[in-house]
Amino acid sequence: MLPQDVSGKRASGIALVASVGRMVLGRP
Repeated sequence: MLPQDVSGKRASGIALVASVGRMVLGRP
């Protein structure tokens, strides 16, 4: 597995958590 692949998956995972957190908090 390429390091770029890992960092890309990690970045998308963080983005997913952030968007879910915003939905839960009800903030834009």
